[in-house]
Amino acid sequence: MNQRIEKVSTIRKSFLFLALLSLLFVPSVTSEFVVYTYDNIHDFTISSPSSAVRMCACSQLQDTIIIKNTGNYAAIFTLSTDQPGIVSYSDTFFFLESGQSKKVTLYLTANCDVTAHTTYSTFVKTNYGKIQELKKTIAIGICQNIAMGVSSPITETLPCTAVPFDIYIKNTGFYADRYTIGVPNHEQDVFVTENGFLLQPGENRTIGALLNLSCGTYGEQDIFFTAKAEKSDLLTSQRYNLTINDDYNYTTEIIDTTLCEFDNTISISLSNQGSIKNTYSLMLTGPLFLSLKNNTIEVAPYSTEVITLTLDSDQMNNTGSFEYKLTIKPEFGDLEQTLEETFEILNCHDLTLTMDVDTLCSDTETTTVTLHNNGVLNEVLEVTTPDTNVLPIPANLTIESEEEVMIDLLLAELDSDPFDMTLRFTHSDDRTSSFLLSYKILNTSTCKAVTFRDTDETLFHGENSYSLILEHTGYEAATYAIYHETANPWWKLQTTDDIYLEPGQAVLINFSADPENSSEDYYSALTLTTDDLTYTYEHLLRVRAPTWQNRLWDFVTSTTEIISLTILILLLLLFIIYLLIVFIIRKIKQLWLKWIAYRRRKREERFIRRAKDIINIIESVFEPYAPPKKKG
Repeated sequence: MNQRIEKVSTIRKSFLFLALLSLLFVPSVTSEFVVYTYDNIHDFTISSPSSAVRMCACSQLQDTIIIKNTGNYAAIFTLSTDQPGIVSYSDTFFFLESGQSKKVTLYLTANCDVTAHTTYSTFVKTNYGKIQELKKTIAIGICQNIAMGVSSPITETLPCTAVPFDIYIKNTGFYADRYTIGVPNHEQDVFVTENGFLLQPGENRTIGALLNLSCGTYGEQDIFFTAKAEKSDLLTSQRYNLTINDDYNYTTEIIDTTLCEFDNTISISLSNQGSIKNTYSLMLTGPLFLSLKNNTIEVAPYSTEVITLTLDSDQMNNTGSFEYKLTIKPEFGDLEQTLEETFEILNCHDLTLTMDVDTLCSDTETTTVTLHNNGVLNEVLEVTTPDTNVLPIPANLTIESEEEVMIDLLLAELDSDPFDMTLRFTHSDDRTSSFLLSYKILNTSTCKAVTFRDTDETLFHGENSYSLILEHTGYEAATYAIYHETANPWWKLQTTDDIYLEPGQAVLINFSADPENSSEDYYSALTLTTDDLTYTYEHLLRVRAPTWQNRLWDFVTSTTEIISLTILILLLLLFIIYLLIVFIIRKIKQLWLKWIAYRRRKREERFIRRAKDIINIIESVFEPYAPPKKKG
């Protein structure tokens, strides 16, 4: 029983589900209804870009209208007009679905002898009987009776170049007329082969023209050609775009930036890279001594000329660096430029002469000077002197910039003090540079003078040798022979060879002596000879017994003794440092003990003071209860 109830319930649920599902596919029904009228369901629209048309007589013009089916059903459309002689259509019968549109071309034709201002209507009718009208205004007038065309094989050219043109003229009117060609703004630049010619109706002619614009014209040029009909007084024009390339380039190069003090010009090259001859105006600003040789310069195409700046030596009184500005403005082409440059004026013949020595001996036969070229030029020089006692070698030389050369001076006789001479250098341009040299002249004995620094010597017992210092105090190197003259055979000179000494040089002269423990003074003579010169010195030798200072010194001069003494001193220093440390520690300990005793004493005094205070308080509390003191 229960199973049957469950089956019935299941069937009911299935039917209910199917009923709900079927509702999803049933169209919804609302309370609003759309009622279509006859006009709406068969409606359409007509439109056109303009409401009026202007045209020339004897011409044809196209116009357009757009027809759109705005109804609910397809329709067949038929077009007609009230001006069948003027208006015709590209389509007069066509079919449009609902929502479709169609553009129809209208061909408007005006007769050559008709001028009018009227209207025309286009009637559009559907197969459902509905008709709409589109009315437009049309104005027909007489237009120009001329047609014109311009052509040339050249669209791009260079300045100063003639350009040929062909001008096509046609009489589009109905009567003969005379035509004149013009090129506004270029009347002086154009040549027309024929002008003021007569053309019959429908006749045409090609006229030649040659245009040669000014050399300064470049860039995009709009050339307007005009043709005018004489009878109708009508004018037409054609524009021709001609490109004239910028062909005025030029370059400059500064040739001179460094000048010598005797130069009088500065050169600047100007190269015309264009295809036409050009003239350049020049303007200079700079120092007063600088000016332009010419204010203009003319340069042929693809050629180079030199701009010359002149220097006035009367106003140019110093060397150094100077600035100037040169403005260059070409006659053709807007390419003005300003050069801002610097030039330097140098002392090109800048020589310096230095003496290797400024003191000479009276018997000196040659000396040397050094010539330095500080200038920027390589010099070819001739060396001369007015002094007959001097001969420079070499007499001719070449010296490069910043180079040094040595010049030998052969001296014949130096008979004055000081000795002055003049060296003159003649340059290749015949300019001269002169130098005055002044030498101090010394006699021979002063030049080769030598001396002992000290000729007194002390020799202690036990010593058997010593040395003296011999020094060259003169100005000229020499070789010396030394001799020792003495009456004591035990006293001998150990240096027996000849001695060569440069100025300022010193050497040791060694002696041996064995005076056998005497204590006396001994004298000898020291003689030095060189060439014809002799120098004699008295030499004193003291022989003495050694003192304790000498013995101590002998002791400490031994290496072993020095090391031992050093160690002994170090040990003594360490011991002193140890004693000092012990002393400091003891002092610190004593101070610490005194501090502790002081703190202890202070604590005891504070305790006793507090105890007394407590006793006084107790006595003051119990004093009223104490038995009276007995008198007596």
